Amino acid sequence: MSLLSLTAGCVLKDEYPSEWEPVAHAKSGGCQDISGLYNNLGENSKQKEVYLSSVFFPKEQDPSSVDYVKIVNSRESSSFEITLLDDSKPIKSANFTSESKLSCNNGSYVIERGEFLVKEGAIGKQWVRYSFSKSGNALILAKKNGAVGALFFVPIVGSETGWLRFQQP
Repeated sequence: MSLLSLTAGCVLKDEYPSEWEPVAHAKSGGCQDISGLYNNLGENSKQKEVYLSSVFFPKEQDPSSVDYVKIVNSRESSSFEITLLDDSKPIKSANFTSESKLSCNNGSYVIERGEFLVKEGAIGKQWVRYSFSKSGNALILAKKNGAVGALFFVPIVGSETGWLRFQQP
């Protein structure tokens, strides 16, 4: 118990914005179909700009060079085909499958990533989890970030939950 009292940490959680349409849930078993063409530029629950392309390709090119993200969702094979578009010209494509980074949880597709960090007196693990849902003509992502680690031997724990929205053109 005394070890827990030495742990520094915080939890931040944004509520789902009341002005956004409610999130639709899968009508039958499995995950809902989220196929569609979406604007790359969206907003988070704090009304800040966010990019959908950064969800799928976090360490790639300047996300502002992408206009649209096309998602083709195959329910049979539990996979996404993601295509980044500059106007109508494809820039990059990738497949996300249940064998790699994609899973289905409570009717929503989920992509999770994590990495270990060791640098400048810090060691730890950080992760991000995106859950995908539809809401009217928009794609809604629940985003949860988390981290555990130590900075100069002081334990640190934290998490943040927020919402992202990307409209169809």
